[in-house]
Amino acid sequence: MMDMIWEVLGFALKAATVVLAALVVFQAARGEERDEPEEGSGVLRVKNLNDEERGKARALKLLLLPASARRDAQKVTKRDAKREAQQERKEVKRTLKAKAVGGTPEESPAGPASPASPAPEERLAELDGAEGADGAEGAEGADGAEGADGAGGAGGAQRPRAQRPRAQRPRLFVLDFEGDIQASAVESLRQEVSAVLTARRPGDHVLVRLKNAGGYVHTHGLAASQLKRLKEHKLPLWVTVDEIAASGGYMMACVADKIFAAPFALVGSIGVVAQLPNFHRLLQRFDVDVELHTAGKYKRTLTAIGENTPEAREKFVEELQVTHALFKEFVSSARPALDVERVATGETWLGARALEVGLVDEVSTSDEVIRAALRRFEVFSVQYRVHRRLGARFWSALHALAGGRLPL
Repeated sequence: MMDMIWEVLGFALKAATVVLAALVVFQAARGEERDEPEEGSGVLRVKNLNDEERGKARALKLLLLPASARRDAQKVTKRDAKREAQQERKEVKRTLKAKAVGGTPEESPAGPASPASPAPEERLAELDGAEGADGAEGAEGADGAEGADGAGGAGGAQRPRAQRPRAQRPRLFVLDFEGDIQASAVESLRQEVSAVLTARRPGDHVLVRLKNAGGYVHTHGLAASQLKRLKEHKLPLWVTVDEIAASGGYMMACVADKIFAAPFALVGSIGVVAQLPNFHRLLQRFDVDVELHTAGKYKRTLTAIGENTPEAREKFVEELQVTHALFKEFVSSARPALDVERVATGETWLGARALEVGLVDEVSTSDEVIRAALRRFEVFSVQYRVHRRLGARFWSALHALAGGRLPL
């Protein structure tokens, strides 16, 4: 029986070696074929959600009209768009004129330059280009296809053009964080937070759509610290939880001024857990000795292949308790009104029950929160995509499996 087990283990080891070698060769060939972005670099993408929602609404209205009335509606849409573009052109020219004489108009729609606000000179060039495109393609845009192509017809009226003139409305920056056990998305989060802090102005808010089941203490602590940067710069912070914010995920969520949770979102799990198998007795049966040498009494407590002593177990549990105490202190400082001792049992609550115990402030989905915000804010989705090579992602995952810290 044991011979068969060793044969299976040997085969698995050989297969893993072949797969690893194939990945290394593939990555090397891939790197030679094309120039890749520098490791750790990325690109920042900003999208105006107000424009996106208005485009959807107009497209739906056009599609619901009878075919005979759709063309007339498209013409009206184009005429309104042209009128709005002309109005914004006047505002931008007024801004440029004031800038030339060293002043600033009182109701300039552009506001300070930011990732979401192009410079007046660039905006004027966009407006002039959009007018030329409208004139050249006007007839084509008015004759959009019907039925399944109706969306294309609506899109013809909605094709990229000058944005609508905007008053000085506050802005809501929407960030997304989907966590894993390593909280690897923190690389993108730190860049997004830095971009928002650079572009912020009075009245702006930040909303984080959070989906995180927890993981390692040190990485989720760093992610929570990134959100604290927003609070330290006096930016109101909201967090929405549609599915889960547990353990390290709740460590991030509790930083917010207001937490929204969907009715059946899983929230809480304020606790710490760690486990590992021990093969010491199995190795003894095959006369396999394991030598472990340390400098420092508690450099290693529990081990997977050596003999674990009662003293080592006691020290390991003590470390868990210290981490749990720090977790509770962090939550308590972020939400002083919360009865931390009541909820810091490692339990989780569904959204409606989480509201009752004080873990969240309101039961709502992120969709409804953003939909309501569109009436008050100019809403921008901010995403930073980090370039990571396949080899780096593989070694990162391997490192997580082999040498992680205490999971929350």
